[in-house]
Amino acid sequence: MSRPSPVTTIVLRECAGAGLAVAGFAYSTWVTLIMLADLLGHLTQPGQIQLGQHILLAGLDCLTWWTGIAGLRLGGWRTRKTTTLGLALPVVYSSELTLLALAVHLA
Repeated sequence: MSRPSPVTTIVLRECAGAGLAVAGFAYSTWVTLIMLADLLGHLTQPGQIQLGQHILLAGLDCLTWWTGIAGLRLGGWRTRKTTTLGLALPVVYSSELTLLALAVHLA
């Protein structure tokens, strides 16, 4: 059985990496927009915010962002800025969820 050529292997890795990165970042953006829309919808009524839903969506957002980074790394691209932002996401969401829990408690 013959082995695939190095060019084929590189092209397959880049295509798979690009697909994974696009899917991961697109889904991450979509989850972020859903969270923002829900927050803006309940801005005047913080007692109706579903904290469990926001915890789940924040976790999904972080996981899909790191899936996008994995796609970039698989394709052989640099990931310094996206990794920095990926490391900041849990901090941002932890702060947001703490403030949401406080708002729900005080409402």
